[in-house]
Amino acid sequence: MKKEYNKAKYTRVQRLISLRIAKAYRTILHAALCIITGIPPINIKVEEAVALYNITTGRIVQRYEIDKEKNPNYWLQPAHTVKVNDNTDETTDGREDSKRSIQVYTDGSKSQRGVGAGVAIYKDDKVTDTKKYRLDWRCSNNQAEQLAVFKALENIQNMDTSDKTVQIYTDSLIALESLKKPEEP
Repeated sequence: MKKEYNKAKYTRVQRLISLRIAKAYRTILHAALCIITGIPPINIKVEEAVALYNITTGRIVQRYEIDKEKNPNYWLQPAHTVKVNDNTDETTDGREDSKRSIQVYTDGSKSQRGVGAGVAIYKDDKVTDTKKYRLDWRCSNNQAEQLAVFKALENIQNMDTSDKTVQIYTDSLIALESLKKPEEP
């Protein structure tokens, strides 16, 4: 694919196939055909296949930093936290120095593949439980975020521990607002 004449041959074949799929005029640009049909250009697919081959065979390691495991203790969490306690209801900015006995990380997302929510519960810096939930495709991202927080609190309520001081890490302000007590008029 480094030589232009080879690239032109492959592009010509892909263009003919894309013209048939899109039922378009032959004067349309190749880039536009790729967008209409949803088929990436052949040279990009070949580069991707070469990169995958090089990664899986171990030929090029430093150039590609894909799927490297990281220790969760060092992850940065750009989230808000809510201190869940019967006596107080405070919202903090996630930069508290004091450690809680239970840390909970929640997230919800919506994509073309579906709607889902996930929860990871840590007790004394060790993973005690992880949960993932699939929601109906009509649910929104906010509903997934709120379900994740709700399920996390539900799991913590059922834990066999006396100290239930919890710090929740989430990226959903709507879920945090739903935890606050309503203000009295």
